[in-house]
Amino acid sequence: MEHNIGVGAIVGLATASSFYIYKSEKFSSIQKTILLICVIFPPAQWLGILIVLAYNNFIENNSVEKIAEIKNENKINTLNSQVESLKDLKEKGILTNEEYNQKVEKIEAEKAEQDLKNSTEYKQLKSLLDSGVLTKEEFESKIVKINNIINKQLEDKIIDTYNYNVTLINGEILTILNIPKNTNNILGCSVKIHNKNLSGVYISNKYLYEIINDKVVNFYSPKNIKLKDGTICLLYGNFSKPMKGDFIFHTDYSRLNDGKYQLDFFNNIRVKDNRLI
Repeated sequence: MEHNIGVGAIVGLATASSFYIYKSEKFSSIQKTILLICVIFPPAQWLGILIVLAYNNFIENNSVEKIAEIKNENKINTLNSQVESLKDLKEKGILTNEEYNQKVEKIEAEKAEQDLKNSTEYKQLKSLLDSGVLTKEEFESKIVKINNIINKQLEDKIIDTYNYNVTLINGEILTILNIPKNTNNILGCSVKIHNKNLSGVYISNKYLYEIINDKVVNFYSPKNIKLKDGTICLLYGNFSKPMKGDFIFHTDYSRLNDGKYQLDFFNNIRVKDNRLI
């Protein structure tokens, strides 16, 4: 009885492995044929599956195309790292906007060249050139067309930026760095005050800037809110009505004591560290 169960299990496993081989795209036709013949001795088939998969994986990862792809990725990563270094130097005032943009444009051109050589269109054209279907002149003219498309995309990616100084209520100057000219959106932009590390709330006469790790994460314009006792306060938030998370100050920008404040007979707010909770 146990012998029959063992035989049945082996037959079942051999059938399953044979079905896997037949359906899988990880084997060539010749490999499939050899492995399916090995079903007459299932252990040989199972061992063969592991060996062939390992061999195919090695060949795929060490092909000329794969090696070229890895080199291209490494080159792109290096160029991206260079852009980050340039950005850091610009934020520290070592590079001007013009110098930064010139360097970035050069790097983006190198990235575009790498993208071109790694593109499907380039590989197709190169294959046709190597096989003699295309002449060298035809190949070069087609490459020019692809380059024009990539250069247009590159121009769209290069965004001119500017810095903007904000005078805070304490008299300090907050500099917002690298604001895109095409959007004027400051969210995510880096900021500095005399090279200090900035995190917290910074207020000008127009906006409250919420900054975390030297970057603008939110900014709000003030709205007046009247408490039940007649006190007028400045509310900073995204909505006209008080919401949890909003900032609140006296009109002279001094802080409110933590606690509960009545807005009217029915509504109240709770304040902790100048935020509604």
